[in-house]
Amino acid sequence: MKILFCDSVNDKKEVEPFYQTECDSAKNNGFETEVFSFEELSDENIDVSLLLSKFSVSIPL
Repeated sequence: MKILFCDSVNDKKEVEPFYQTECDSAKNNGFETEVFSFEELSDENIDVSLLLSKFSVSIPL
């Protein structure tokens, strides 16, 4: 299982500092983590939102 965290406004490859404690805890307990862009997701740009992660998303129309 991978746990998704919002990316930082300042660095798209880093977790938003507000969620850093949760991210560290998840990693310390054996979970994989990824970042995503909440802003892009809100604009329905799902592929762009997950661009930095290793996920590929296919959404049927």
